[in-house]
Amino acid sequence: MRRDGSVSDAVITTWQISFEQIRKTRPAAAELLLLMAMFDRQGIPESILYAGRDRIQFEDAVAPLTSSSLIKAQNMKQPEQQVREHLFEMHDLVQLATTKWLEVQKQVGRWQKTSLQIIATAFPSGQHETWAACRVLLPHARKALGYVLEETEAKLDRARITDNTVFYFLLAGEYAAAEQIGRTAVAGREEVLGVEHPDTLTIVSHLGWVLERQGKYEEAEAMHWQALEGYRKVLGVEHPNTLTRMANLASTLWSQRKWKEAEDMEIRVMETSQKVLGHEHPNTLMAIGNLAFTLKSQSRDKEAISLMETCFQLQERVLGRHHPNTKSSLETLNEWQMENIEIRV
Repeated sequence: MRRDGSVSDAVITTWQISFEQIRKTRPAAAELLLLMAMFDRQGIPESILYAGRDRIQFEDAVAPLTSSSLIKAQNMKQPEQQVREHLFEMHDLVQLATTKWLEVQKQVGRWQKTSLQIIATAFPSGQHETWAACRVLLPHARKALGYVLEETEAKLDRARITDNTVFYFLLAGEYAAAEQIGRTAVAGREEVLGVEHPDTLTIVSHLGWVLERQGKYEEAEAMHWQALEGYRKVLGVEHPNTLTRMANLASTLWSQRKWKEAEDMEIRVMETSQKVLGHEHPNTLMAIGNLAFTLKSQSRDKEAISLMETCFQLQERVLGRHHPNTKSSLETLNEWQMENIEIRV
């Protein structure tokens, strides 16, 4: 869309007059504007703008920016309303002018680094209960990830952001985005932490899941093997994280109809979980259920039904009859039993 030159000039002129005045009289407000320019220009949540300020100090810094129309409060009409905080936005020309000023002052790197640190701290884990916050912060995470900073601390901040965004995209079913960011995250972790660091292995495992969900089974299997071997070496064969990676690999083998390989691995997961975590630990119960499905895939119905019955009984006692996992196991058990009856008839 073509810009009206007079509008652009008016905005830039207003920015110059207002910013210079604010910088002289309200330096805290000027710094707040410089920080905001580093994020996406819309939907900036107040929670990432405090930067050590208390509520009163924050409102004092915001006031001259809003009164001079450099920023404004944004109306919230999207589902993100469940995130109970104010959002702010700035005109794209205000953001451009502010960024250009930083470039002239040779301060861009400083504020990019600050914004990266803030997003690395603020972006949630990606679990379902954090999705509303993830959606609000995602445009700002994308903006921060575009900054090229060579300091080790900045690379680690970028890696933390990518880890959480990959997990969010994975759970949200946005696999193409998860893969793109995940590959970058793996490379960043390997460069800074090394290939055998647990944080590197975690993102490798997440990327394996992403690839599997897209049907890229061979590459997914390679990723899961890399994560498993790394955890075995770093944490030991009986560590819970190692068992989780073993279960992930078994799932990928199952998806490729490598039943015997999947079964062997699931037996090891189940037996080790029983030994290390106990017979009634949720991870152990999941391992029992996974093995039951693999046996069923091989038409070993009697063994599968027996194991699923054990899984259901343990889940009912440990998790309760109304837990989603218990209900799912009961439905599967009933289905398999009915199939078995029909076959006999």
